[in-house]
Amino acid sequence: VVIWFRLLCERSEFMTDLVLGSTRPKHEHFFMGDKDGYKIITHQEMRGLTASDPTFCIWFKKDAAKTRHICDIRISYTADDRKNLKNKNYEMLPQCLSKFG
Repeated sequence: VVIWFRLLCERSEFMTDLVLGSTRPKHEHFFMGDKDGYKIITHQEMRGLTASDPTFCIWFKKDAAKTRHICDIRISYTADDRKNLKNKNYEMLPQCLSKFG
């Protein structure tokens, strides 16, 4: 009896770029990435349909030509969290989530 496994590494499936954006066109962080090959992820309660709703979406791109890809995503809540993630070689996105409501 033996164990078999197969490793699959399809570069075209790796997310390589991530952009946080607002769903409102006049928001300072509005981003329309579809023309640049990005795809959008939204949640129905974060589309900003009413004035009090958050206006948050995530744009991502898969670029098989890039040598680096995103393998994990974490969220920091405190300065200690940020320090710990930085020490583990995580890269911080420039926008704070509070900018989106």
